[in-house]
Amino acid sequence: MNAPRTKAALIAEHNAQVAERARARKTRRLADEAAKADAAVTKVAHDILRLDTLETRNSDSLDFHEVAVWTIREALITAFNMGVAHANTR
Repeated sequence: MNAPRTKAALIAEHNAQVAERARARKTRRLADEAAKADAAVTKVAHDILRLDTLETRNSDSLDFHEVAVWTIREALITAFNMGVAHANTR
């Protein structure tokens, strides 16, 4: 037969459960943020840099591209502005 748990033990168990749920929520939130960031970067790469994918394809002709510096600048400014807009929604 199990001995009854003390109030302190119950509180400690409850606090551990609350902390674990908070860690799980944070992990999900970080995964969601990473997925959104990846989607934003992919959109910039596709729309501005005209890249089909950012995945490595192990082929020089597919993995290396000539891109004008003004296009790179536009892509960087767009990505920066997307980050600023995201930060302002938090």
